[in-house]
Amino acid sequence: MQRRSTRLWAFPCALLLVAAAVLWWLEKAASGPGAKPTAGRASAYPDPDDFNGDGFGDPVVWTRSGLTVLYGGANGPHADVRTDVPASASDALARPHPLRADLDDDGFTDLLMATESGVVRVLWGGAEGLSRPVDLSLSTTTNTGKTTTMAKTPPALGDFDGDGSTDLARPGGATGPEVVWYKGPFDRSGRPAARREAAGPHSEEGVPYRVRAGDYGGDDTADLLLDFATTDPESDDPSAPVVSGGTLLLGGEDGPSAARSWAGARPLPRSASGTWSVVFGGYGDDRTLDVLRGGATDPVATFHDLPGLAPGQLTDPGNRGGSTGDVDGDGRLDAVTGAYGANWWQGVVFEVRDVAHADRVNLRSIVTKDVGLPYDAKRTRPSSAQFAPHAPLLDVNGDGRDDLVASTRGKNPQVVFVPGSAEGLDADGAHHFNLAGLLYPESTG
Repeated sequence: MQRRSTRLWAFPCALLLVAAAVLWWLEKAASGPGAKPTAGRASAYPDPDDFNGDGFGDPVVWTRSGLTVLYGGANGPHADVRTDVPASASDALARPHPLRADLDDDGFTDLLMATESGVVRVLWGGAEGLSRPVDLSLSTTTNTGKTTTMAKTPPALGDFDGDGSTDLARPGGATGPEVVWYKGPFDRSGRPAARREAAGPHSEEGVPYRVRAGDYGGDDTADLLLDFATTDPESDDPSAPVVSGGTLLLGGEDGPSAARSWAGARPLPRSASGTWSVVFGGYGDDRTLDVLRGGATDPVATFHDLPGLAPGQLTDPGNRGGSTGDVDGDGRLDAVTGAYGANWWQGVVFEVRDVAHADRVNLRSIVTKDVGLPYDAKRTRPSSAQFAPHAPLLDVNGDGRDDLVASTRGKNPQVVFVPGSAEGLDADGAHHFNLAGLLYPESTG
């Protein structure tokens, strides 16, 4: 009888041990392997680059185990001061682009990521760094009471109704409204203040597929661009979405509302012409770098005879990590992009300073030898290094200039920190450290 009683007590004790282990793992999901970042302070206008309010930008990279946040400091990021967020293998390999905003109005920037399954997770910012992940409660029940399948593309963030809180918008998908937006602020359990639908002219040949936020109306209010998409059964990838039309929804007191629509793919509206990007392309010895404005497809400048490229290499350029920022502190926008497949997959990073007035003098390249890592200019077979930048450019060391965080892969993967300076990115001042399982950044073209 005594033996049976012991067994009865053993089972709930085992459950308690399992529960304790699960709670420990959840806490570890929001902690690094060593020191905590410098404790920061809340702000009425939190810097979107900074999760803990200490004045240093915090870069995000993907590994095979999930997402890693590297907290900034006066000397740049450090391997032991970080938050590791476990993710499924498919989500890690997909490298969903993380989003940054103060979603709960507590004065700290939060980190959001959309998984391949369509779930959106948030890690709440705070003085000592990010919290454990919480799934946002984004209802898929329409205003008519039906349940819809939402598009699984990343959400868009912005203050669409002008009340000072960050809202979240998603495309409605095949069976839903054109756009669903969730009114902020969100509470700490992930629930929005309200759910709203924004209707617009529905494309006859596509379904709501993707939303992008920006001030497209030029009135300092967040607006939305909605892309409709269809598929082409005769293409090389019959399941790949093809943009078939779009709708511009302007923000206002009642939230985003449709202003105009169009058929086919179009660049960003003229009011967004202040956005810039640089794209590397071409094969063999016919390689160029195009400077694009406002999402247009026709470049405003094209560079030939690019520096930092070994002659005759034939590999796929693989544009990665393209972003803009101010790396030299002169108040003018600079642009960076990378080609991890260049130089037989040893990779290269291109920097264009003062991109709005791009010319040959403003272009330079960085390869691994410039930052103290191995490089073979005569290589004729593929490398596993794949040097590439990670977007966005951030002021990681708090000196008022944006810095570059890049990475290499292979047997000894490295995170590379290249600080900004009055002369642009300072490769001589770079440092690097090992981080296991690093993946190359998301595609930018």
